[in-house]
Formats: sequence, C-alpha cells, structure tokens
Amino acid sequence: GAGGACTCSFLTAMGQNPSPTWLDLLASIRGVLSQKGFTQIPEMSSSRRMDLAGRFEIQSEAGGKQRALIVGINYIGMKGELRGCCNDAKSIKVFLQQRGFRDFRVLTDDGQGDASPTKQNILDGFKWLVDGAKAGDSL
Repeated sequence: GAGGACTCSFLTAMGQNPSPTWLDLLASIRGVLSQKGFTQIPEMSSSRRMDLAGRFEIQSEAGGKQRALIVGINYIGMKGELRGCCNDAKSIKVFLQQRGFRDFRVLTDDGQGDASPTKQNILDGFKWLVDGAKAGDSL
C-alpha cells in the first residue's frame, strides 16, 4: 500500500545500510528522496547532545525494556485525507519487530490498530510507554 515518502526512504536507507551513523542515515534518506523526485529534506532534533558520527541504533541495554507507541492518522473522511500514515505505522512496527521489539500500542484510524488515535488514547499511550521506564530502556 501507499506510504509516506520519508518513512519509505528511511526504511530503504536502513535496508541498504543497517548500521549507519546518524549523518550517513540522514544523507542516505535525502538521497533516496531525491532519487524518487521528492524535495523533502530530512531533519533531526534532539533535547540532548548527540554524536552525529555515532551509530544510529534502536536497542536497549541488556535487560532493558523495548516498548513502542506508534500512531498513524489518515484523517479518514476529512478534507485533506491522507493515504499512507496507517501503512507507515504498520511498516515501522515491522521494522521495530525485526530489531527485537515485542511490546507495542498501535493507534490508527483505519480500524486495524489496537485503538483509535483519540487525544485520550494518545495521552494514555504515552503514560503506558513511560510507565516503569528506567535507564537502558528503548522507548
């Protein structure tokens, strides 16, 4: 099915190089977008200092919890309805499962998630995500 340009480009870039640096990943995503004729420029922000030459990793320390809240909203039936967001949510879940994640909450408005992405369900999802979180967890 359809998917967002940035999500598809991220997954393509990770398929080409499963262990990139942050800088390599951003450059690869940009390259994939450009090859497909998209003009988006991937950006990254962080609330903490990061080593962009360091490896992009999605993993917890040994014994750490791996948990993900994934939200896909297509705005079905609304003006400006989107088509790829719920598919992106499914694709990202598979990506994380391939990296050992087993604990998910998926909120989508296509009826195929665990629940609908209402404000309350999203807030409850964030509470679930951080409940009992400790250093070394991957959330």
